[in-house]
Amino acid sequence: MSELLLPEDLKINLDCLKEKAGREPQAITAPEVEKEVFRQFQKIADELINHYCIVKKRDGLSSEIVYHFMELEFYYCSPEHPDVITYPRNAEAGDWFFHASGVDICFESKVELNPATGKIVGDQGAYGFGGILIRALRKQEEGKTTYITGPLNCCYELFDRFSAFYSPANFPIIEKDKHPKDGASSFCRRYFHFSTSLENKLSNIYQEYWERQIDGVEESKFGDYLRKSYCFFDEEAFQAYRQYKKEEKSCKVYNAIPSKGNTCRLKTK
Repeated sequence: MSELLLPEDLKINLDCLKEKAGREPQAITAPEVEKEVFRQFQKIADELINHYCIVKKRDGLSSEIVYHFMELEFYYCSPEHPDVITYPRNAEAGDWFFHASGVDICFESKVELNPATGKIVGDQGAYGFGGILIRALRKQEEGKTTYITGPLNCCYELFDRFSAFYSPANFPIIEKDKHPKDGASSFCRRYFHFSTSLENKLSNIYQEYWERQIDGVEESKFGDYLRKSYCFFDEEAFQAYRQYKKEEKSCKVYNAIPSKGNTCRLKTK
């Protein structure tokens, strides 16, 4: 049975750690925080993959296009969990958030920005922001199943075109799945490909989004967060996808099985 109420429960709450330990936030250890964040990520991923889908109305028709979640990457940045690769945003839980990598389903997100620069005001005070990047979808339309892989491809598929003059009937909405399932999602590392060093990437992030560097978050800590297993996927759906590509005899076959080092990648071979 579903335990989460969405979008209301699309938030990361670390108060449980303080309540259990009876300690102030600064006394909670990093491993405790990371374990709890992973637990909440996995719970939300299982809920979306098993019990929810994205629905779009077909133009001029009463029928629907249904997209099931296949792969989701999670991002959350707070003083206790400084995953600074996360795009800053102020958003309500369940908002769509567009960025250079694709589209997120937002967590409840609050951060103070300098109105003059648009950057995050230092590393002090309360902030917490993040969301869920959609990396792969299983599309069902008129009894036919196809697959959308890659975060930008997912974004372009969902938000392809809408009326500039009228409220669009075909806008993508997340709904309860009419055919829910049970089961735990698989997980692996998030996928990153930088054209520069980690040191330069971190420096660019601070220059673009932060007023000042966060104490303690240097290159090694940044790299540690990049290697977290915060990507969740539906292995059964990916098995069907690989069979689909094999039957189509495509020149590109995508492999989502975690490679050595527990890294999941959609790569051609």
